[in-house]
Amino acid sequence: MMLIIRDACYPSWKASVGGSQTVLLAAEVAGRAVQVPAGEHVVVRHYDAASFRLGLAVSAASFVGVVGWFVGSASWLRLNFASARAVAEASARHGRAGSLTRPATRDTAALLPA
Repeated sequence: MMLIIRDACYPSWKASVGGSQTVLLAAEVAGRAVQVPAGEHVVVRHYDAASFRLGLAVSAASFVGVVGWFVGSASWLRLNFASARAVAEASARHGRAGSLTRPATRDTAALLPA
């Protein structure tokens, strides 16, 4: 006996009859058919595309990469700001204005309007 399924004929569809894999055959114009032995059986179809698994793997790798980039950037920023803060605190302890500011070269009062 043949079970005819009227849907798109796409090669990534797989079928099993009673738990064992079977072949999907082309039927009519755009359908599929499954050979089913006499008696009562359960026919299961499932979609198993390699392109879906590849896309899932690429998406997962991209997600891990982006998360790693954010974690690395946060660590780098935290280390650099901690280093800059330590330099500024050391400069303040020694009575200097700070290493991130350059010394004034002219009188700032002369620059203000009268």
